[in-house]
Amino acid sequence: MKSGRTLYVLLITLTIYMTTCWWLSGSMVEHTMKSMKKKSCNAELLNFEKRLLSPKEWIFSEKEQKRKREISDINLQLSEQEYRKARCYSFSIIVSSAVFFLIIFSFYFGTTLFYKAVSLNLTAISLICFYSGIYTPILEICAFNDDLVVPLNVEIKKVPLLNSIPWFREQEIGLTKKFEGRMYYFYQSKSIAEIIRLLFKDGNIVVGSSILCFSVFIPVFKVFISLIILFSNRVRNVNWLMTTVGIMGKWSMADVFFVASFLSYLSFSNMNPGVDTEAKTMIGLYYFFAFVILSITTTILINHAIKKEHSE
Repeated sequence: MKSGRTLYVLLITLTIYMTTCWWLSGSMVEHTMKSMKKKSCNAELLNFEKRLLSPKEWIFSEKEQKRKREISDINLQLSEQEYRKARCYSFSIIVSSAVFFLIIFSFYFGTTLFYKAVSLNLTAISLICFYSGIYTPILEICAFNDDLVVPLNVEIKKVPLLNSIPWFREQEIGLTKKFEGRMYYFYQSKSIAEIIRLLFKDGNIVVGSSILCFSVFIPVFKVFISLIILFSNRVRNVNWLMTTVGIMGKWSMADVFFVASFLSYLSFSNMNPGVDTEAKTMIGLYYFFAFVILSITTTILINHAIKKEHSE
């Protein structure tokens, strides 16, 4: 099999895969963000401050609660529709990646370029996973109450006019108000990119810079440098560059640590007694995890390919 022909097949297949999956990933991110926006609107509609301070909720409670319940149902339905579309695009990405891998694996199996081709293959897949994992929400967290009951006790002695009646003065009127449906105290669903932006906006420069560095810059830099090392013998002889790649390898899980720390903060900083909390993993978390696994696998294959070349 001629090397020119094999390289031609690799470049054509790689171009088709990257173009297709980049579009699929963009569409998945778009529909996921639309889904989360609808849920944010729903949480804003049922925000506890707005419900507690709304005169309509107190005076025309049945009518107002029915209106909000209908709007909430519409928001949740639209959110589910958008997220269902995002899952379809995600499934298409997975299928395309599997087909791309099988084509490269079967075409180059048994050839001298096998490890290089598979390394480039997994690198392309990992970059798609990286983009999807960075810009797609990774976790959905909310704190809420269902059918909140607010007890109100009014002492007659504190009410003008009524407190002038001796036998009525020490009495107490008990009132209870029930807010039917869900009442949100907190809702948030962020991607890693949004988390970084939020940290910088709130002045958490150190944490934001750390996540940006370990989750974005270092992984991408390591991927491209590893590919250059794989295809360039001259670069392998640059000692400082090889040392830099080795140092970055030791920090390969630091991005996971920082993201996990921030998610733990979001999960527990808003928990209060009597408040229900709920956390759901989103598509972005799985893609970011896949990127971490694929980048580690690619590094192992690249090292194996280099050792094999040296032994020949």
